[in-house]
Amino acid sequence: MTENHQRALYVIGGVAALLTVLNGLAEIGITFLPGGGMSGDSSTAVDWFTLFRNSPFMGLRNLGLLNIFFTVL
Repeated sequence: MTENHQRALYVIGGVAALLTVLNGLAEIGITFLPGGGMSGDSSTAVDWFTLFRNSPFMGLRNLGLLNIFFTVL
């Protein structure tokens, strides 16, 4: 590998590491929002549909959307 390729790889790795930290902080921040700590509280299908109707992002978050991004990074 040439020096330019190595440098690009280091930059990509550094950006991925920073995005991972930001994603973790976002997960913590969202959990502290009102209604953010509801994961596990919705036990019936009606509760999940109500959550998705009221807040699609929180519904996806409670299903692990941010954890999927975290794993990919």
